[in-house]
Amino acid sequence: MPILRKIRVSDRCVRQSGHKEEETINSCSHSLAFDQNHSYSCDDSSNTQDKSERYKQAIDSYDRILEIQPKDSMVHYLKGNTLYEWGRCEEAIVSYDRALECDDNYSDVWYSRGNILCELGRHEEANLSYDRAFEMEPDYYYWQIRGNNLEKIGRYQEAVISYDRALEVKPNDYFIWYLRGNALGKLGKYEEAITSYDKILEIDIDKRFTEINHEDVEIEEMRSDYYIASVFRGNALEKLDKYEEAIASYDRALEFDPDNPEAIEKRQIIVDKIDKSRGYRIMH
Repeated sequence: MPILRKIRVSDRCVRQSGHKEEETINSCSHSLAFDQNHSYSCDDSSNTQDKSERYKQAIDSYDRILEIQPKDSMVHYLKGNTLYEWGRCEEAIVSYDRALECDDNYSDVWYSRGNILCELGRHEEANLSYDRAFEMEPDYYYWQIRGNNLEKIGRYQEAVISYDRALEVKPNDYFIWYLRGNALGKLGKYEEAITSYDKILEIDIDKRFTEINHEDVEIEEMRSDYYIASVFRGNALEKLDKYEEAIASYDRALEFDPDNPEAIEKRQIIVDKIDKSRGYRIMH
């Protein structure tokens, strides 16, 4: 599942605008109205006629502003956002490029451009956009996204480095530890992968729920996260032929999701391997 946050409209809207503040706020409101119900992607063909008309009206509004203020990077950016939400990704990239011609230090544009390129499978180009965003606003989330994109093109060691940079800022972010563990597993570094999964499981689930409940994170969603970490930990232990520890890890996964067939099946496979190994030793 791609890691893509909604394209954001920051307080930079007003700061960047050359036209009247009221006009700027109205333009921002156009984009935010679409963003609240955003459910489109680059391959979505299910747009209704009503929504298409709304998108067209928004684009027409931005174009009228750009006739007067063609160098307004914020309006080009908002137009690109709306085109993306409409499913017209190539045109969105063109709008972002025009925004960057007006202001090549606009980090939100570089970031959003990278997201779309990543969604289109153009990962090398996406990395270049993310790198430019990092130069101007190197927050932890950018490092997370960059790592995920590097992983998609098989550059696992570089992905781990990006995740490490993100963890320098957010050392208790369970999801980054999860991504880091997966990348290490793909490198065959199973011991290090297990250490990453352990970092997730060290976080007390009740304490974590209390700390982040304001973000509307459901307790069942967190239990699912812990389940996944336990399963992946068991997988890594199996690769190391540490079967007893792998079973213990799958048992822990079943504590979070007792009826999940995946963990039950994986546990049984390990049990069968152990029984087969013991039977072979007895015979010989």
